[in-house]
Amino acid sequence: MACEFKITRRVEFSETDMAGIVHYANFFRYMEATESAFFRSLGFSLMTRQVNPPVGWPRVHAECDYSQPLYFEDEVEIHLLVVEKRAKVLAYEFRFAS
Repeated sequence: MACEFKITRRVEFSETDMAGIVHYANFFRYMEATESAFFRSLGFSLMTRQVNPPVGWPRVHAECDYSQPLYFEDEVEIHLLVVEKRAKVLAYEFRFAS
């Protein structure tokens, strides 16, 4: 059930601290943006209002290990790998490559 998706983006100034290093919380924003792009690439959205009640994908677990910083104007590839898919579970692994 291997499925991989990736996006490439450049680090913006507003995402960094005074030293030009990406604030740790922004890594979660990058992961969420990649997940949204993944769903759009499949013709879906993270939230649909076409059904009642609306369907969304609540988070029950998230963690991140930081191995190296990203800096202002770095170009980074964010890889989304689907590691588990069940009736009510969709689990990902994200990898960052600069």
